[in-house]
Amino acid sequence: MRGKERIQAIFDKKLPDRVPTFEWDIYKGVMRNISDTDDACEFVLRNDIDGIAIWQDRRISRINDRSFIDEFKVVRAYSDEYPSALDYPINNISDLRAYKMPDADDETIYTTLLHAIDRLGKEKAVIGRVRDVFSLPRDLLGFENCLMDFIIEPELVSMIMEMSIEYSLKVAKNMKSMGITIIGCLDDIADAKGPFMGPELYRLQVLPHFKKFIKGCHALGLKVIKHSDGNLNPILDDLIDSGIDGLDPIDPMGMMDIKSIKQKYGDKIVLKGNIDCVWTLVSGTKEQVERDVIKCLEEGMPNGCFIISSSNSIHKSVNPENYAHMLYCIRKYGVYR
Repeated sequence: MRGKERIQAIFDKKLPDRVPTFEWDIYKGVMRNISDTDDACEFVLRNDIDGIAIWQDRRISRINDRSFIDEFKVVRAYSDEYPSALDYPINNISDLRAYKMPDADDETIYTTLLHAIDRLGKEKAVIGRVRDVFSLPRDLLGFENCLMDFIIEPELVSMIMEMSIEYSLKVAKNMKSMGITIIGCLDDIADAKGPFMGPELYRLQVLPHFKKFIKGCHALGLKVIKHSDGNLNPILDDLIDSGIDGLDPIDPMGMMDIKSIKQKYGDKIVLKGNIDCVWTLVSGTKEQVERDVIKCLEEGMPNGCFIISSSNSIHKSVNPENYAHMLYCIRKYGVYR
């Protein structure tokens, strides 16, 4: 089977020939070390990875060599891997009413996606990446202000979540018109201790917007993988009931146990994860990587509905030899017989 067919089979609740794999991000240095290329499409082809996930291209205005303003008017500074936010455009409802969202129909933001579809679309699954409802309030208000505003100015946060839904559904519609059938929404809503807010507050203020977003994606004919690091256990039933088609990454650092989640929800949604990228893929031996892959497959692959991957991404600190061995072990042990 081709990678595209494997991933489609998983979402159709059918068994492929083997467990598919893809990552949200693979650090260029890791790609170069393994395959002497930092072209993501070429790396996927050379290493028989089943899919690739593509974000929209950024539109930025440089301030200086280290900082820039992004398309959402957030001031950011370059860091080791991901730009960090320095200043935020919204302080109150008056600011929000004067705020203008970027253009989801700007063709330039889909350049990388269209290249991946052209290069890989016949053989591999090309997955679009979008926001859902939490990251835009976080980015426009700042993380701490956002969490406080859920209590002191909930109308402001609600308005931004609605703006996020409108924008992301436009992006999703455009992706669908390009041939995308699966999207990932990658707004983190938890850390290792638990959700960023209490479960009741999440159910009251965030979940209705999130369900609206998922419903909109399904109306477009898209499957949706929800990504969030951290301990999602307190709101896991809510996420499953929201209508998501997949959940990622079943974070082992967040006390997420793939075996028990598979037993409880494995016939309802696709699970994606969860090889430890905090320690095993960074500092572990090849033997430890192999043990983790075998354990993950034993717990996740029965009856399908499973995509194996890291527990977040293949980031800068991942040992390239360990990721290469992870891919080897997936092909060796992840076969449906």
